[in-house]
Amino acid sequence: MKNGKQYIAVAVILIVILVSAFFIRINTFWLPHWRGDQSMYITLALKLEKLGLDHYNLRGADINFLYPEKDRSVYLIFPVLTDNPKDKGFLLKALGDEGIAYYDIPLFHTPPGFSYLLMLSHKFFCAKGDDLYAVLSAPGENLPGELRSFVFLMQFYAVIVPLLFSLGLILLTFFFGKLLFSPRVGLYAAFLMAVNPIDILTSQKIWADDPVSFFILLSLFLFIIAIKKGAPYLVFVAGMACGLALLLKHVGGFLLIVIWIFTALDRYIKNPKIISLPMAFFNKDFILFAAGTFAVSGFWFLKVYQVYGNPLYLPHMASVVTSDKTGWFIMLAKRPVGYLLYPVVTFCLCPPLVLALLSLRDFMIEAVNLLKKRHYDFKFILLWLVIGIFYVILGSMTKEERYMLPVYPIIAVLAGYCLERSIAYAWKIGRLTIGPLFREGMVMAVLSVCAWWCITIGLKTALGEVPLFLIPF
Repeated sequence: MKNGKQYIAVAVILIVILVSAFFIRINTFWLPHWRGDQSMYITLALKLEKLGLDHYNLRGADINFLYPEKDRSVYLIFPVLTDNPKDKGFLLKALGDEGIAYYDIPLFHTPPGFSYLLMLSHKFFCAKGDDLYAVLSAPGENLPGELRSFVFLMQFYAVIVPLLFSLGLILLTFFFGKLLFSPRVGLYAAFLMAVNPIDILTSQKIWADDPVSFFILLSLFLFIIAIKKGAPYLVFVAGMACGLALLLKHVGGFLLIVIWIFTALDRYIKNPKIISLPMAFFNKDFILFAAGTFAVSGFWFLKVYQVYGNPLYLPHMASVVTSDKTGWFIMLAKRPVGYLLYPVVTFCLCPPLVLALLSLRDFMIEAVNLLKKRHYDFKFILLWLVIGIFYVILGSMTKEERYMLPVYPIIAVLAGYCLERSIAYAWKIGRLTIGPLFREGMVMAVLSVCAWWCITIGLKTALGEVPLFLIPF
């Protein structure tokens, strides 16, 4: 009976977290969604529906406007195809005029997964024969009632995709924390993801960050279940989830490196006399994981190879800082290097995440156990491998906080674990003077203050003109 009440309490708290997260992000239904990458994803979704993968680029795309009001004070914008798909089109011309020319390539350089999601959502939610991939362009504030409903319906197909994946990511974070530690840790982690300013931002933009983060976490979740149960087929399925992440963004493939290193170390340490280190890198689990990954995403890399002769092709962007007229790339160039930017911004935006650093002690203990061929708890080694490898890869490449989103659920889980452990320790030494209700009340008070800080920053940035967190840089 007691366990049943605990399950009900956990379920109720989780539902409250998810509902609260939805309402924190609800402005997305009436925000403008055409700026920057959003316009490209929408245009590519239209082209995938009408012309297929062979025309997955920005050529042959113009734009049109929809004015729901006679005074034209509010307008929606949508891409349309030119008569000739090889025409440069308005979108590419506008980018060229702003000094951004590297988007004019025969095959768009980012994988098509997110645009496919937008296309499928459009087919599902929009009326048959409705070809408009329309979103609000400007303005988006103080819309009157009828117009508010019109805007909601017109761009619902697009905004619902990142929003649903954001809520799914929060839910999966709970189950991830529960799997590795406890339901309480899962709830702490889900709460931290619900109020995380970066996810508040990404969930209200038509970006691929939330979907790719969801599939990365799902892949890791399935892989951990597989090694706990010794189920090779689940390793393959985990690899398929990684493949889906890879189809959304190239960064999704970093898990291949993590799984490769983790499984190789595990095999070698357990059987150093039988398996050499080079042989350990080609172990069964990694091969199954990689096979699942490329079973899903292999067609894309084959397509890139056919077009560019290099399956890992990326356009040359080094000169964009000097040619950019928008000021965006110049602003990014002035920011500190990612190796400094990411940890400082992470802990400034969501201070409770700093607790995750306390788990480095657990990582070092288990690493020593591993090296001394003793029984070790794999979860701290695996989780910090994920964070460390992602940080090393990303730190030298980008300077936008949102790109760290895939590892925030893991950091949140580790922070939740350290929070639970700290509370348990404080309760142990102060149990004579601190009652359980007071203890829980203190935790909720601290988390509420952090939530206020996080949500304020997140909404201010999501509703603002510049999708960057300029605290403290």
